Amino acid sequence: MMDLSIPYCGQSDPEGACPQPWDYCCEKAEVKASAGVVAKIAAAKWKRERYGPLQPLMEVVVTGTVKETSPDWILEVQTVYVASDPNK
Repeated sequence: MMDLSIPYCGQSDPEGACPQPWDYCCEKAEVKASAGVVAKIAAAKWKRERYGPLQPLMEVVVTGTVKETSPDWILEVQTVYVASDPNK
């Protein structure tokens, strides 16, 4: 997951998009590390029939517990709310 203040690759210039803009390949590693978090959703908690599949670049709001902070922040997700889906 990435902070919404960080534009994904090609967001402001579609011609400059990389093949997978949701991986923020155009950002420096330091930016990705400071503005991103690894979110793990436990299979038992995810109700696909209720929430549907997650897609790249969806805006989501999650609650959970931080499980690890070194070297990356890892968040064990308890709930997910899909706020917007730019793919629709």
